[in-house]
Amino acid sequence: MKTVEKYQLHEFAILNESVFRFLENAQLKEREKKLVAKNLGQYIEFLQAEKKREALANFTNIFEKGTYDKAISFMVVNAFEVYDMLNEFVNTL
Repeated sequence: MKTVEKYQLHEFAILNESVFRFLENAQLKEREKKLVAKNLGQYIEFLQAEKKREALANFTNIFEKGTYDKAISFMVVNAFEVYDMLNEFVNTL
């Protein structure tokens, strides 16, 4: 099994889309929301730390397209640090 550290860009694109689909359809309990928000923040931090700028740009693009309203709402409400990190990333471009 391949670890995420070794993913190529197209694999990150699939993973990113899957994250948004999961958040769009998930019915999470409050405790689960906190865990998902924490893990999502760690994923974005990983992309930044590992200089996976193209993968982060892909994630940000999916967010900005607005296709996944519930996923975006989840991030803005429950994972606001992710929202802040995405805005910060866009400002560095």
